[in-house]
Amino acid sequence: MRPRHSDHPMLGQVGRTADTNEGRTVQAGERDVDATTERLKPITVVPVWVATLIVAVLIGLRSPASEYWDHVVLALGGAIVLTFVLQLATSQKDGLVSRTMLSTCGSLVILAVVTGVFALV
Repeated sequence: MRPRHSDHPMLGQVGRTADTNEGRTVQAGERDVDATTERLKPITVVPVWVATLIVAVLIGLRSPASEYWDHVVLALGGAIVLTFVLQLATSQKDGLVSRTMLSTCGSLVILAVVTGVFALV
């Protein structure tokens, strides 16, 4: 009978757990994806929010009332394009959906809040 890999002293470690990371089991050879994703969130999300805030304030101050909504829609479209540019620049597929949703939804909330402030003023 042929020995299994797990019976072999040198090959037995393949596929077995090597370490635990805050209660999560990490397989041998697996990199810590959660740490990379958490590191990329501020780098790829905050610049989109800042750009959206700047553009929203400029639209509120400079745009004629009849063209305001057209410019807000363009600003949201620009935020979505900037989001994808930053996500593609990172070349990291893990957590892409969560970072993209966080960035896009945050931009939408920023535009809504700025629009509400300018509507009250």
